[in-house]
Amino acid sequence: MFGRKSEPKKRGMPLPLKILRLFLSFTMLLILGIVVLQAFTYFSGEKMEQDPQAILKQLKSDPQGTILTLISSQQVLTNLSILKNFKKSQTENQSSPVLQAQVTPSGPPILKFAIVSDSHNDNNNLAKALSIAKEKGAKFVVGLGDYTATGTLPELRSTKETFDNGELPYYLTAGDHDLWESREKKLPAISNFNQVFGSPYQSFIDSNTRFVIVDNSDNYEGVSSLEFSWLKDVLANTGSVGTVLVFLHEPLYHPTSDRVVGAEVPKLKDQALELENLLKNSKVGALFAGNIHAYSSYEGKSGLPMYTIGAVTADRNVQLPRFAVVDVYENGSYNVEDIEIK
Repeated sequence: MFGRKSEPKKRGMPLPLKILRLFLSFTMLLILGIVVLQAFTYFSGEKMEQDPQAILKQLKSDPQGTILTLISSQQVLTNLSILKNFKKSQTENQSSPVLQAQVTPSGPPILKFAIVSDSHNDNNNLAKALSIAKEKGAKFVVGLGDYTATGTLPELRSTKETFDNGELPYYLTAGDHDLWESREKKLPAISNFNQVFGSPYQSFIDSNTRFVIVDNSDNYEGVSSLEFSWLKDVLANTGSVGTVLVFLHEPLYHPTSDRVVGAEVPKLKDQALELENLLKNSKVGALFAGNIHAYSSYEGKSGLPMYTIGAVTADRNVQLPRFAVVDVYENGSYNVEDIEIK
């Protein structure tokens, strides 16, 4: 009379649904794995098919940092975009392989200098980079822009103080972030940068090497006609220097990233191609750029050797913070060392 009623048996998930769920889980893990590996191989500057041991070695040395960096919620979308562009580049840009040294370094280096980019107010890491560069014997440092978040005068002055305290001569161009406040105030976009650092483009010779720093930070207007004329004159009168090295903020071209000249204003792609051809025809040894927050080396559409320098900042960075040190040799060749900031 008072016996317990038997509870109805819970119905299990039908077998077909179990199989489907298992398949979907496996597919998602596979996609994530491909994204991580492709992004890691690209941003580490390695080709997995060329040297799988190098990839395994880097994963082994810092697996937690690598995985956390590559699959953070913000970066998964970035890596998916990079993977899409990477696949597209394999069919459209077969002539853009990873750069191979064209001239074998000969004799002792005649000059060592550093390149920093994209610190975005991370002046602690910027100070570390300058300290490491000084310890390694760099004579001076070249900056490729985006030292601030929004280009305010206090941000720029704080950056200048960091550079001054680094006790190395420095030569800087601006980045698009360094123009934001000036543009919002309806001033010439470069106003704040000019007030703190002076001209964003210049040229000088050191140790038989011509350095040309170009300002292409305004990604809506591009390089001004006045600066373009100046650049042509400089490249036409390089003299008998061993090599010419050119530096700017935004890459003229990249085989797998869309953060290049013309991304905001497509008509600037024509200017980028014109500028690249000018550099190539002027026998420029290499072009260095920032902006994409990743170290990479490759050839441009004209065959011009190109490098992007990784970001100093620890934020919004798919790699560990980094910068570069370059050795220049007597025969005009050079070697680029990608250095992590620890």
